[in-house]
Amino acid sequence: MTISPPYLKDKDNNTLSFPPKFYVRSESISRRSSLVQLPFSNLSKETSDGCFNPRRIDVTGIIYAADETEALTLLDAIHAFSNKRGLELWYKGRRIKIDKLLESSLQDTGKKGFLYNVSISYQAGDPFWYGEEIEEVFNLGGMYGHEHSIEVGGTADTFPVITLMMADSGDYISLNINGMQCGLSYSLAVDDVVVIDCYNGTVKVNGENAIAYFSGVFPRLLGGQNNSIQYTGPDCLVSIKYSEAYI
Repeated sequence: MTISPPYLKDKDNNTLSFPPKFYVRSESISRRSSLVQLPFSNLSKETSDGCFNPRRIDVTGIIYAADETEALTLLDAIHAFSNKRGLELWYKGRRIKIDKLLESSLQDTGKKGFLYNVSISYQAGDPFWYGEEIEEVFNLGGMYGHEHSIEVGGTADTFPVITLMMADSGDYISLNINGMQCGLSYSLAVDDVVVIDCYNGTVKVNGENAIAYFSGVFPRLLGGQNNSIQYTGPDCLVSIKYSEAYI
């Protein structure tokens, strides 16, 4: 089986691929972290006493270059891309959110053919590797019923983006996912769109900030098991987007 080399992707889906035969090593950084984000507060308490243990990600490999100047040019290109916002590192079909570049090194192997050892180290923005994004779409409320379930893989919990496209009007909606409940007190009309981003901790109605009308917690989906979703409110089409998470 051929494994593609790792690559970086920014928030605009621009990519930079590492040379062939580059590999990734990931390990926990054992220190209390300042990277805690509000939506993760419950999960982080379960894993590290209320604070994340961020991950150190080492990308290493050997490159061929005509001379050291050419090798450094490649390293500079990686540095420039690594300073972009919303950066992700992809490897073996999974991705991890990159917080910042830590360090890099370039070393001549001393062998013929101008081979250089390259090592790039990053700090992960949160400690989880994520798979491809998955979307489940279904109807809730009224004739469609008020319950649904989703089987989620992975080894860690994950935070979804929940979109409700209203098919009826109403003044209140409520979601209960695995006992984690949230509600929105808002005058909703047909075709209104509610987006609850449980990872970033935002709530919008038709693109406008509606966090002031939100109550409860941002639910998470439990990894490696079935997730029960209970709904109260007017008929709507529901989209739940999530990525399976791996520790």
